[in-house]
Amino acid sequence: MNYHVYVSSEAHIRELNNASLYDLSFNAAMQEASDTSFVAWYESGLIHSTKQKFHHEYTIMGWRYDDDTDPNSSVAVRTLKGMLRPQLPTLMEALQGVARQILQTEVTTDPKKIDSGWSVCKLPELSKLLCKRMNNVTIVGQELGLNEDFIKLAARYVEDAALVGELLGTCPKFLKPLFGRLGMRISNADAMLSRLIQREITQRLAATNPATKHKDCLQFLLEAAKTPKQRDPFRITQQTMGFLFAGAHQMPMFLSFALYELSLRPKLVEALKQEIADLGITNIDSARDGAQLLDSFLREVARTHPLSAISIVRRTMNPVTLSDGLHVPVGNWMGIPQDGILRDESFYPNADCFQADRFVESQNNPPSDHKGVRRFTFPGLSFPFWGSTKQACPGRFYVSMVVKMVLITILSEYEIEPVDEDVQSTWTFGPHMLPSSSLSIRIKTRV
Repeated sequence: MNYHVYVSSEAHIRELNNASLYDLSFNAAMQEASDTSFVAWYESGLIHSTKQKFHHEYTIMGWRYDDDTDPNSSVAVRTLKGMLRPQLPTLMEALQGVARQILQTEVTTDPKKIDSGWSVCKLPELSKLLCKRMNNVTIVGQELGLNEDFIKLAARYVEDAALVGELLGTCPKFLKPLFGRLGMRISNADAMLSRLIQREITQRLAATNPATKHKDCLQFLLEAAKTPKQRDPFRITQQTMGFLFAGAHQMPMFLSFALYELSLRPKLVEALKQEIADLGITNIDSARDGAQLLDSFLREVARTHPLSAISIVRRTMNPVTLSDGLHVPVGNWMGIPQDGILRDESFYPNADCFQADRFVESQNNPPSDHKGVRRFTFPGLSFPFWGSTKQACPGRFYVSMVVKMVLITILSEYEIEPVDEDVQSTWTFGPHMLPSSSLSIRIKTRV
């Protein structure tokens, strides 16, 4: 019998944040979730935040977290944190181009959706389309990522993997290998996608011209791998498919909430337009003087729509005793009640009120852990959206950039308004806090 122990005091959260990987393990919690019917919360934005029921052994071509090839996911972390992040400024133009093309198609080409220049778009569908296509370009590059066959297979694969993972969560353990294989073989998208990726890897490994060097996650995975086992083409393929899956769910959900909250606030729209015009797109992520209002708005969206009630889930590998004497034996889970913390008045005054400028520095609102200028990507004890401060999501800077590219494109080129201001924007499923399928906006090209 396993217990889930959740702590909420600042002292306990700090202890959980600072605990050794050998005492409280994220990977062990993920593997246990894969092997059982537990719900797992994979922290953060791109690789660490799908917050699905995980059965990656079946949905990602046999992937396991508990092997010795890369026990602490160092290859993925180096890829996202050490290699992708410095290249993000060079990806802005390409990703905004993808967003611009999709928005133009969705807004202007379907006569059934257009009324007096306005097009009604369901946010979950639009956000999925935007994020998946932008992820494709970032993960495997423009040539393969925008290939029609790849687009179709990648889209089908991530949907198959999510559905099969959920179904396996209700399945007896002895039947999971059978149902897992059968479920993924209905469309066979994973096998066909795997072949496309492995063919791309083979071509890149055979290339000798440095001028053709790619700048995408697939290339970064090849460079981040340090051992022969880590460099195995099939393992690189598994990790690439894992990136595609991880970026296809939480990020579009967050984008849906961000677009909806933006559509409700015309004055905020005008203020953001001015901020972006003053800064220019290349300066929006400047460490101190970037788009403070845009970052504050996104951080407030995350605070009010955290996507999961739980964060920083760990499995105890050694007995853990907290400062007040609370003792958690080996084999249990620990975490924090994220939604409760993000709505705690002691951390956030007027916590039930959406304040887009809550984190903007001003004379009366100086920088601190809870107030003042705090970037969307900054983790904190009172802001566990990205996981722990010690091991925050390495993909959070990419998530931030994708969301900002979409918002900037819409703010610059379109007008938006809500279809229904009183619609129930969120529905809950277990610990998950998801955008309603009916969440929609009206959007038209700016004249």
